[in-house]
This record gives sequence, structure tokens and C-alpha cells, in this order.
Amino acid sequence: MSQLASQLPSLMMVTCSMTGDKPLFAQLAASIDDHISKPIRHLVVVPSGDVASFSEFANPWRMIVAQDEFLPWHLIRLPTALGRLAPVFTRLRRPLYLTSRFQPVRGWIVQQLLKLEIARQATESAVMHVDSDVMFYRDLTAVDVFPCGRPAYFSVPGNYRTDTSIAWTRNAALALGIDAPDAFGTIYVENCVPWSAAVVRRMLAHIEATHGRRFQDVLVGMDTVSEYHMYGMYLDLIEGHGAVAHVQQSFCNSLWPGDDPEKYLDLLAARSNSQHFAIAVQSTEAIALDQRRILLEQARVRLEQ
Repeated sequence: MSQLASQLPSLMMVTCSMTGDKPLFAQLAASIDDHISKPIRHLVVVPSGDVASFSEFANPWRMIVAQDEFLPWHLIRLPTALGRLAPVFTRLRRPLYLTSRFQPVRGWIVQQLLKLEIARQATESAVMHVDSDVMFYRDLTAVDVFPCGRPAYFSVPGNYRTDTSIAWTRNAALALGIDAPDAFGTIYVENCVPWSAAVVRRMLAHIEATHGRRFQDVLVGMDTVSEYHMYGMYLDLIEGHGAVAHVQQSFCNSLWPGDDPEKYLDLLAARSNSQHFAIAVQSTEAIALDQRRILLEQARVRLEQ
């Protein structure tokens, strides 16, 4: 990846995508071109075979890069034909990989490795992870992501616990070398999540010092990983918040699996607040592109009211 000039505050947006999400990504790219200030670069990381397909979105502010640039050499991607089984085996929606020891690694885990390594290499002060199913409707600048001059850190303390979040907490604690907190229910997962690049570098150095091996080798053997839980628990339980600005409001108004599709407009309106810059409807939700555009336009209309 070419080195980008460092600024204070400086921000890079990062999207890990693939051909299957290209129609959604097109909407994201158009919304970023409309609403994100031009000094903010947009790094788009896709499988090497998808670079040519995504090249139409490249511009002076958006770079399309093969994910191989950020992955360990010993991760081998299996044939894409396995993706045809995704409707039956949802874990195969993303590509499957093998390590040099023939250990299978889900594409979900690989995406977490990518996000972490990209942030570690970033020359910007912060990176904001933006998935393909996000759409911006309000202008955003780097200054918006740096309250009090420090990178925003999103988390909401509480008692949110599901089987999935419990597994994420357990594995994040394992990676960080700490005991898993009892009844830990802080919310870390959202869309448009910014990270301090310096904090990520310190966190990964901590993981590697704790385990005596590369962080990628620590994570590939796990059944599930949440990069957001790992980052949040590192700040909350190890480093503290001195390098970040804690916020409890997301930059994105998100709709999640389980929300009633018939009530999406009402839900977005009810959850909308002045801190939101984007909306997101999970890519796994069966909602057509034109319906997503309607949600986006409604968000813009509410902003003008």
C-alpha cells in the first residue's frame, strides 16, 4: 500500500468487500463521494481476483487493493466454487482459507485479520471501518471523528449478552491474555467504527508479547472473533481511555437482523439522532437496492427538516 501523508487529525476509511457485495458497495461509494471530505482517503480491500472488477470505483481518493498485501503468506484461499454452497452453509458466504498446516480458516476470521493489520500499517491517526452495506447521507470530516482532538472510541456499557457476544468476549480475553469478565455486557459492535491506529499497534504488540507469536497465528485457531470486542476490551481493561475520546453514540444508524423489514422506515426514524452520518442495513437482509435507496433518501429528508 502506498504511504499516505500523515495529518493531525487524519482519517482513512477502510472497506473490506468482495464481488458478492459489489452492488451494495456501489451505493456506499457514491454516498462517500457525495458526503466525505476529500482529504479522507478510502481504502478498499478485496480478494486479488476481484481487484479488476472493483477498479471502476477507483479515483484520486479511493484505492482498490488486493487483500493479499495485508495477509500472512501462509494463508491460502480455497476455490471460489465453494461459495455456491453458501445458501446451505452460511459460514461459506465468505471465502474459506487454509493455513500451511492445513488448518481451515473462515473468511469471517480473515476479515478481522485484515482490519487489524490495515490499522496497524496506517499512517493516519485513525481508521474508520465502513462495511459495504453502509450509506452516508450527511457530510463528515476528519474533525467529526476526533472529539477533543482524540480519536472517538465507541462503546456502550450495559448488560447486553447473547451467545455470540459471550463467545466474542471470551475469545477477546483469551487473545489479550486476561480473564474473561463475568457478566460482561458492553456493546462494541456497530457500523462506521473508528479506531486509533496507535492504540491498535499497542494492542497487537501486547497480544504478540503475551503469546510469543504473531497476532494472526493467535486468532486463526479461534471459532469466532470480534475485532471490536478485542479493541474495546483492550481499552477498557488494559490501557484505559487516555488516548481516545469515549462516545456512546454511533456514527451510523443501523438496522440489524431481527428488525422487522416492514418497519425499517419507522425504526430508522425512531433511532435517528444528530450524531448519525450514515445508515446501514445488513447485507444479509433480503431488501432490494431500490428499497435501500428509499431508506437513504428518507434519512436525507429527515436531516433537512
